[in-house]
Amino acid sequence: MRALFANKFLLLILAAVVAVGLWIGLSSPSTSDETLLSSENVTGTADTDPAGQEVVETLLALRVITLDVSIFSDPAFASLRDTSTDIVQEPVGRPNPFAPLDGVVVQPPAPIQAPPESTTPVVPKTPPPGGTAPKVVPSSR
Repeated sequence: MRALFANKFLLLILAAVVAVGLWIGLSSPSTSDETLLSSENVTGTADTDPAGQEVVETLLALRVITLDVSIFSDPAFASLRDTSTDIVQEPVGRPNPFAPLDGVVVQPPAPIQAPPESTTPVVPKTPPPGGTAPKVVPSSR
């Protein structure tokens, strides 16, 4: 019974939230169709648009330029030779730069070997003169 009451309570809260949302959404002042369909003139004139004015000034400055074509008939110009070299396309790289190179065998490094053992015999220490050797007592762990 308690679970049924909790579910009804959640549904009632959800319905209230949806109703409030619809009421706020539908009661907002509507905009008239005239404001939705208005249009603006986006093309400006050179007088009002600074970028357009700059373009017009540049075009007027370029119109004043004249080229003297007599330089092309000059013997000094005719004696010029093209010394450029063609750029040959080279392969960019390998498909997998981490793959081993073709024909190259990579050997792993040699393992590090331990130094050879000494062949001299190990001689136990002798107890000091007149004394006895210390006793070894096992630990009690």
